[in-house]
Formats: sequence, C-alpha cells, structure tokens
Amino acid sequence: DLPFNAEVVFQIKSPRGRPLIRLLRNGVVLVAEKAASLSYRAVEPGLYRVEVYHCPLIGRPRPWIYSNPIWLTAVQADD
Repeated sequence: DLPFNAEVVFQIKSPRGRPLIRLLRNGVVLVAEKAASLSYRAVEPGLYRVEVYHCPLIGRPRPWIYSNPIWLTAVQADD
C-alpha cells in the first residue's frame, strides 16, 4: 500500500528481450507495449498490477511475470 500522489511513477523493466508489458488498474489494461521497459505516472488511486509476457519469434505471447498488487490509496483531507 502506498498513498496516492502525483509523484508516483511505475518503472517496469524486463530482464529478457521481446517482452509485452501490460500495466493494469482495477483489472483494466491502462497501457500495453512491446518494449524492454515502460514508465507510467499514476493519475488516480486504485489497485495496480503488472503483467509481462514473453513474445517468441513464432507463436503467441506467453505469460511470464505477474506482479503482486500495488494499492495506491486516496489520501483523506483533514477535517
């Protein structure tokens, strides 16, 4: 769990070539890129998760890495 703020940036790097990196928020894909790394600034609180797929030269991408959930919680204003 982390408090949400505008400074939260996800930095995802794959240790292997030809990956497909997907970042999800509340189960919905925010961004998916065939790249060795991905950077994304969080714009709202929620449950984030990363999936990395290995993309072989022939065939479909294969599931490879699934991150644990990362909760960005809304900060409550003082009353």
